[in-house]
Amino acid sequence: METITDVALAEIQAEVHGSKTKRELTDKLDGLPGVIMARIAADKVDFYYKFQWEKKRELLHLGIYSPRVRKDRITLPQAFDDVIKHAEIRSHGKNPKDVIRQEKEEQEAGLRRRIKQAEIQGFGTFGRLLMMYEDSIINPDTKADVKSTFKRIRDQLPELLTLQARDIEWDHLKPVFQTLLDEGKGAMANHVLSYAKAAFNKVMKIELDTSMLIDAKDEFGLIANPLQYIKENRKYKNAGKTEWSEAEIAAVWHNAVRIKGPITGRFVRFIIATAGQRLNQTIRVPWQDYRLDSETPYFEIGNMKKKRGGVETPHIVPLNPLAMAEIEVLRDITGHCDYPFAGRIGSGLNPHAPLASRRLNSVMTQICKETNIRNITLGATRTTCKTLLGPHKIEKHIKNMLHSHGSLDVADQHYDKFGYFHEKRAAMMIWNEVLERILKENQPMVRR
Repeated sequence: METITDVALAEIQAEVHGSKTKRELTDKLDGLPGVIMARIAADKVDFYYKFQWEKKRELLHLGIYSPRVRKDRITLPQAFDDVIKHAEIRSHGKNPKDVIRQEKEEQEAGLRRRIKQAEIQGFGTFGRLLMMYEDSIINPDTKADVKSTFKRIRDQLPELLTLQARDIEWDHLKPVFQTLLDEGKGAMANHVLSYAKAAFNKVMKIELDTSMLIDAKDEFGLIANPLQYIKENRKYKNAGKTEWSEAEIAAVWHNAVRIKGPITGRFVRFIIATAGQRLNQTIRVPWQDYRLDSETPYFEIGNMKKKRGGVETPHIVPLNPLAMAEIEVLRDITGHCDYPFAGRIGSGLNPHAPLASRRLNSVMTQICKETNIRNITLGATRTTCKTLLGPHKIEKHIKNMLHSHGSLDVADQHYDKFGYFHEKRAAMMIWNEVLERILKENQPMVRR
């Protein structure tokens, strides 16, 4: 029986490297029943507690070895600590496996009782706070996104749902963000932080025009937002939003309808033709807000986040010939629906709901894969457009107004939604010329 050391483990792993051979090392436990066993393969080392129970050999897995401390691994000292704990249980005439199973069942039963109690009572709990914030979201796509995001918290830290919201601190929620960062999902970590922070803020500032309970502020008794000073990591803010090349613009344009069909494909084209308008807002603009028969056609986005003096700020988007061509085709396909970019029910169109914006990432992933280009996002068309318009000497504030990024004067209570319309129209026509040149110079990249 050899002594298990870090050096011995490294040497044996080197010996079995490149083969399917497995070696085992065992070590005694100073007067306690059983031994610690290391099963060594080329790619990993597993630690076990090996003991006898009712005249049968039992193995209790302790973890996968790492010479350094890691969240999902176990070091040699940690393995010895764990095996001694289990050996002491065995020395008292109990099976460590049964004890672990019983403890887990008790914990799960206790958690189920607390969750049930929270469902019955629930007053002021963190779980109720998340639920109330979800219920306050009106847009169905956003609500689905919030629920999907909070599922991360609910699945990983269910014990927090029964805690009082006022007792929640950053340290309670930190494991969720650490897991996401370990998985390389920095953008998702920012997403979870944004919604969680908004949920706390929502119940701290109840207004009569919200769908939250008016007495929610008293129910939760929050003095401060526990996530108030936790900042999003800026390096993940624009993940995947690198600018498109001209060849990529043409490849997506020429193949979008073929790959994703006449509605989703034309939405992709429409976003490109309109210089990269906001996806979520554009997809939800109904037919009634399109002025296609006007001398200067346009559509109006009324669900903008920005406000002037507390008044919602509509965004007028002039339509150039390429955008008009796409929307005119759609008038024959979805003109009977509420939205140009109508969603689907089974194999038919949903006359009362638009496409689900949360699926646009997978849409672009498929288009990029089938046209053999790198994975790019539809949202990046905005910065791409601004860059390509650079040589045309369009003033910066006009390019910003093209995407409703213009400066907002809070004192301006009577904002003219048609302000800069002609300037925006001129800029959109220049973009039309740029896009036509790109499409002409980059012939269709159709994969057969």
